[in-house]
Amino acid sequence: MPSHATVRIGGPKSPGERLYVQGFPAPAQTSLPPVSLRVTVDGVQLPESKVDLGGSNFEAYFPLPNEEVGKKELLIGLQVDRTIHNGADTRELGLNVGVLEIR
Repeated sequence: MPSHATVRIGGPKSPGERLYVQGFPAPAQTSLPPVSLRVTVDGVQLPESKVDLGGSNFEAYFPLPNEEVGKKELLIGLQVDRTIHNGADTRELGLNVGVLEIR
């Protein structure tokens, strides 16, 4: 994803479920400090998470408001505080997200 992205997914089935984000860093990110990942759910800001990109992958969990339980669809917004450019690639690269699910 670039500096921000949105996705629609099904809502949680029960209270206490969380949003799980898993991915991997681009090689140019592994020597950089953690990025701040901000998540919104239907426009509501969740607690910010620092994502360490120094390993082979990353994961972050976010609590979901109980009001979201049972909703057919949620609009998830993801935003990072910085991006990189990888070599001659002129795109803004923020995070490589492989899994985004509620569990």
